[in-house]
Amino acid sequence: MKHVIIGNGIAGVCAAEAIRVLDESAELTIIGDETFPPYSRPMISHVLEAPSPTASCPSVRSAFTTN
Repeated sequence: MKHVIIGNGIAGVCAAEAIRVLDESAELTIIGDETFPPYSRPMISHVLEAPSPTASCPSVRSAFTTN
C-alpha cells in the first residue's frame, strides 16, 4: 500500500513509524519543508549542550528512510 504523509515533524515521523510496524513493505512518502532529515526536536536543547552534537541527536533509523 502507498501512503503520503504531509509534515516531517514528530507527528509525521510517528505516523510513518506506526505504518512501517504494521506493514514493512508499505511505500511511504513524507513531504516536508525541512532541509535536514527528521530528528528529535524536543532533544535539541541537549544536543546544543553536548560536546558532540551530531552523535547526541536521535534521528530516524536509516532502515526507515531512503533518499
